[in-house]
Amino acid sequence: MSKESLNTIDNNWILYEPLISEFNTRKLGVPSNIDYSLGQATFDGSSSKILYPIRHGIKSVRLKLQLTTTTENILKLSSTHNIVVSGGTITANGFSSPTIYVNGIATSTITTSKSEIIITTATAFVADDIQLGFVTSYLDGVVDLFGLNINELTSSEISNLYENKTYHELPDVIDENTYKILDVSAFGGVLEEKMGNTLTPTDVDIKKVGSNIYSPDFNGSTSKIDAGNFNDLTGDITILAWVNPKTAGENDNGFILFNGKFYFTFASVGRIQFSSNIITYWTSSNNAVPYNKNSFVAITRTSVGLIEVSVNGIVIVTGQDTGVPVAGTETIKIGNNNTGTRAVDGKIPREVIYKGLLSTEQITQFWTNTRRYYE
Repeated sequence: MSKESLNTIDNNWILYEPLISEFNTRKLGVPSNIDYSLGQATFDGSSSKILYPIRHGIKSVRLKLQLTTTTENILKLSSTHNIVVSGGTITANGFSSPTIYVNGIATSTITTSKSEIIITTATAFVADDIQLGFVTSYLDGVVDLFGLNINELTSSEISNLYENKTYHELPDVIDENTYKILDVSAFGGVLEEKMGNTLTPTDVDIKKVGSNIYSPDFNGSTSKIDAGNFNDLTGDITILAWVNPKTAGENDNGFILFNGKFYFTFASVGRIQFSSNIITYWTSSNNAVPYNKNSFVAITRTSVGLIEVSVNGIVIVTGQDTGVPVAGTETIKIGNNNTGTRAVDGKIPREVIYKGLLSTEQITQFWTNTRRYYE
């Protein structure tokens, strides 16, 4: 597996899971009888499968695998959509005029060698019964990677993926000391956290914000998401967030992110605030983040509390002191504080936290890759 598995896959991959055990620490699906002992996901042909929750707006499927025979059931997506192989020929049942690629080439022929399959179509469908490794019988083979995409992919994009170029990924400079620790969205119509953290939502609606795009929606009074204690939010961190406030929120101070010490909030007159220790804080100028409009906010915060903040690609403050970071005293909340008195009024389509300081190039790449969905 290449470094591709360690990088940030952009949100057009609404399901993207490396199944090699070295990388699969988050397990987005529910496995049954999968053998990971050889460092990969081995399906036994009799009972192995992985179940995944519903995904909306699917146009492309990606699989890296090795079949034991040239007649195998690979993937069920719905009652009408599935992928099977018979006599070395791939069939994408239910797909409307699909194009099938094997190892970067448009062909439906596959062997028992290691292969990458990408199937793409212009017609979106709902994958409401996702079973990797089962259709009407079970898969005998190995799967290294499984992805679902809401875009129809071009031949050049598919070629880049096969050649392990960083298509729709951040530049390949994120290493083990700069990695994603939180990624919350509802892009495919289901609230999810892509790094394996458990989310506990309260009164959070999922609202459609585009043709196939959804967002968590907070009611300004009781809404919140508890994300647990996955990190104390000290040290160098980067926060990337798409936000769309209706107002400043409950008590004119809707908390976008909070852990008892650290906070990132909305404030009156379209302002945002940030503190690393709940005592020393920074407040933006008026209308930095306008109401009823999607804005992209990027914050890098050093281990001593200095921040740089940009909104929609424009830096609005740099080198600002927000206090020496203090470890959180509460579970991490999205959209409210721990006492439920600072609810966000509006949407937070996506919120991502990295351990480490992303470069301007990386932040710009993330913004470029996601703005098509939210602007």
